[in-house]
Amino acid sequence: MKDNIEQLFESLDSQFDIEVPNLGHQQRFIDKLNKTETKVASRKTNYWKPLLAVAASVVLILSIALNLKPDTTQKDLASISPELAETQNFFLTLSLLN
Repeated sequence: MKDNIEQLFESLDSQFDIEVPNLGHQQRFIDKLNKTETKVASRKTNYWKPLLAVAASVVLILSIALNLKPDTTQKDLASISPELAETQNFFLTLSLLN
């Protein structure tokens, strides 16, 4: 493998950039680096986003739980009208007699 790397560098020997940069290049580069503002992890932390996600999850779970809760009220014919209540009582008494 060492021979392969040496052969690569020998073949690329004439293609390397060996020119010297213009006078003052390094100073201009340093000036540009100093001119730019350094942003040091000044990311704003949004505390309300995770809290909003938790609140939305709680609301979702509560709404699903309340909608899936079985209805415990008894629904029969007597709750609709008095005539149907009388009919229901009639048939209930007939079924109890038999």
